[in-house]
Amino acid sequence: MPSFWSHYKGQSIGRVLHFLYHYCNLHIAENVTVGDGEVRLHGDLFATYVWEDDVPNFMFVGENAGTYQITQTRRHHEIVKESAVLQET
Repeated sequence: MPSFWSHYKGQSIGRVLHFLYHYCNLHIAENVTVGDGEVRLHGDLFATYVWEDDVPNFMFVGENAGTYQITQTRRHHEIVKESAVLQET
C-alpha cells in the first residue's frame, strides 16, 4: 500500500515528506519543518537536501545521520521506482 504522501509530484514539500517517511519513519516526517534546502526537527537542523530529478537527495546531520544515509542509499532506487509508477496514474 502506498504512503499518504506518495501522490505529491515535482519539487514540493509533500515530496520531501514522502521520502523522509520512507527513509526515517513517520515520527520524523510528522515532526519536521521543511525549508528551502533544509529540514529541521524540533528547530534543530536535521538534514539538507538538493533536488535530483524531482527526488530530494538528503545529507543528514546529527547523531543518527549515518543510519539515515545508509537507509537512503539502500532504499533510493526502490522508492524512486515506486514513485514513478504512482506518478503515471
